[in-house]
Amino acid sequence: MLLEALRLSIDRVGLVQSLLGGKARVADSPIPSALTGYHEAVTPAYDLARANQILDQDGWVRGPDGIRSKGGRRLTFSLTSALGDPLRQSLRDRLVAAWRMVGADVVARDGHNSELFSGFDQGGWLERGQFEAGLWTWSIGPDPDGVYPIDHSSQIPSTGNQGRGANFGRFQSVAIDQSLDRGRSTLDLPAREHAYQAFEQAYARLGAELPLYERMLTVLATPRLHNLELNPTPATTMWNAADWWVG
Repeated sequence: MLLEALRLSIDRVGLVQSLLGGKARVADSPIPSALTGYHEAVTPAYDLARANQILDQDGWVRGPDGIRSKGGRRLTFSLTSALGDPLRQSLRDRLVAAWRMVGADVVARDGHNSELFSGFDQGGWLERGQFEAGLWTWSIGPDPDGVYPIDHSSQIPSTGNQGRGANFGRFQSVAIDQSLDRGRSTLDLPAREHAYQAFEQAYARLGAELPLYERMLTVLATPRLHNLELNPTPATTMWNAADWWVG
């Protein structure tokens, strides 16, 4: 219930409008919207009143300073993000402020990229799970199986798997694992679509993460360059360079 309330308290549409000028799309899944056939996501809507109601019903009582507590435990945690990115820091501040409105005392914890994203053996905060809540970006290729390394329970970095995988949230769900295993075990398109739609449903039910928005890709090119096609994947826009012509 606590995670649900924290998700409902985030106005993602407002974040996109105020910080990105409306030039991004609110995310509804780790699978990008460009992979349209695989989507059957449940997008949590912004509902501040409902978030407060859930916390009230769950026994989180506001104190004199507005911060909630339950059973002697104060509702406080840190939010870890990387230094050096003004947009990410602005986003972090908005999240901290939003959670404060529902009675959570969230402390910003910034680290250098080398601290957050170093490998498991190098003590990277994300790979070692040395954070309470985190703010980072991810990207996958042109196939929905790209979510396997970031969401399957076998991909939690650990000593046992030599630090492989990028399930930094360290969440485990039988339903998520089964759907991702089905998705990568067949080449049948309808079966794969069903598997990844089931994944999105299981991912939304678990609620361990909240995708915020899909970043906008901006490419500058001379108007003399023709047939430039943007690549919806993280790969370079030079993917169809053989078809370009200048005139």
